[in-house]
Amino acid sequence: MTQLLRRLYKEASENEKKLKDFEQAIQQEKVSEAIRYAYKGALQALKGKYSFLPAVKLNFFWEASGYLQKALAQEPENVEIIFLRFTVECGVPSLMSYALHLQEDRKKIVELLPESHLEEDFKKAIAEYLIQSGKCTFAEKKVLQEIAV
Repeated sequence: MTQLLRRLYKEASENEKKLKDFEQAIQQEKVSEAIRYAYKGALQALKGKYSFLPAVKLNFFWEASGYLQKALAQEPENVEIIFLRFTVECGVPSLMSYALHLQEDRKKIVELLPESHLEEDFKKAIAEYLIQSGKCTFAEKKVLQEIAV
């Protein structure tokens, strides 16, 4: 179900040519409305990443934020949605000062991830991403490293 979206999100984040596949999958996959909003937000963020003009980048970011907020309003404890917002905000240049939820999301992911019902390989990928983000405390890294092994 969401494994396809996860894979395509990763691919599209590394290759602009994969955006169309990712967008089609978001429309076609049978997922909850909250998950669909979250991945639509991730898509908008990637469109911004690949845009040239700063104003266009900013518009895509605000669209992404709107979708992610809708998703979190529906499922505030969903680790996958929180993680998607974290990845989007990690990708925002620090000069823009729009990484509004990084600390909150990081803490929530570390709190919820160990007991979440996500597939083990996805939990490991989330833990590895957070560790590599350089945004975790020493104590958070220890918790995440237990998941990442």
